[in-house]
Amino acid sequence: GATAAAKALAPTACTTIEEIGSTGIGGLILGFLALTATTILMIAKAANTDPERRKYYFCNTFICGIATFAYFAMLSGQGWTAISGCRQFFYAHYVDWLLTTPLIILNLGLIAGQDFVTIAAVCGADGKSGLAVVCCTLLYTVGRDGQECCWFEGGCVARRNRALICGRAETG
Repeated sequence: GATAAAKALAPTACTTIEEIGSTGIGGLILGFLALTATTILMIAKAANTDPERRKYYFCNTFICGIATFAYFAMLSGQGWTAISGCRQFFYAHYVDWLLTTPLIILNLGLIAGQDFVTIAAVCGADGKSGLAVVCCTLLYTVGRDGQECCWFEGGCVARRNRALICGRAETG
């Protein structure tokens, strides 16, 4: 339970840390470059569009910009820590997800033409299930000895609940 998760996250005395390899670094570089280019494109689009459409580009700019900073942190050797088993764990992804998920919901709500109250309700409801998704994914990542399966299934249930929440907001 919680004790096993706390032990999995507890720092251990590592003589060497299992870090990502060249393929992982390549993926981080590609992600960083793509997100940087997209952020710059969204800034340019926001500056050169009519005021009514500008709000969409602003949301996209913040979403991509936050993800760009997360990737930069991981590439520059920040945004990670060593976990049990002396493995490299990138917590910057989880911070990114917690910050950008409400912005993605806001953007989708604006595109769908939903009123502010509906968008706020979905963001609030998603806050709970979104946090559950991130926590289950986090614990799946650090889990050991068969715990991974339980956390994976918990994450699937939380994702299903998120989809139901969004579907109810759309139809209700």
